[in-house]
Formats: sequence, structure tokens, C-alpha cells
Amino acid sequence: MSISQGQWLAHFDRHSKSNLSIKAYCRKFRLRECQWFYWRRKLTSTPSQPDPGAGNSFVPVEIHRQGPTELSITLKSGIVIHVPAYTDPGTISRTIQVIMGAGL
Repeated sequence: MSISQGQWLAHFDRHSKSNLSIKAYCRKFRLRECQWFYWRRKLTSTPSQPDPGAGNSFVPVEIHRQGPTELSITLKSGIVIHVPAYTDPGTISRTIQVIMGAGL
């Protein structure tokens, strides 16, 4: 049985007004709990919004060589990333974007 996005939203609304646990609600309406949590996460998560004042600017980082084979990258947030010196710069960039997008 396929449930639409609108139907999931209605289920979440009905559940919030019921006194049932998620498990009991899912059992009553013959829903799979794993689908409940998937759709709840999908419909309630908000994509991270970039800082509108930041534009397309670079994120400031410090790069320190840790011997001949490793780089240490310190983000402004204090997170330190250790990568092999031969790591592709694009991979490093995407990793930093993911970390920054996660709000870390």
C-alpha cells in the first residue's frame, strides 16, 4: 500500500492529537513503523539554508602539514579534519561543505 505525502502529514497530525504511542498508532492504522520514521524525518527536516550574507564566499580554514603524508584542516568552528596529503581537493571541499551544512 502506497501512502502519499499528504496522507502521511494527516497521520502525523492525527497522531499528535491522539493519546497513542507511535507503535500503537501504527498498529491501529496498519502502518509500518520504519515508514513512519522515514516519512517523519523526510517531512520535518528542513534543508540547511546558507547564510544570505555569505554569498558564494570561501569558508576560512587553516591548513597545517602534519609530516609529509598528512594534512590537518581546522575549521572556524574548531573541528579538525585529518586527511592524507594526497587527498583530492574536491573531496576535501565536499567534506567541508557537508560538515558546514550539518551545522557542526
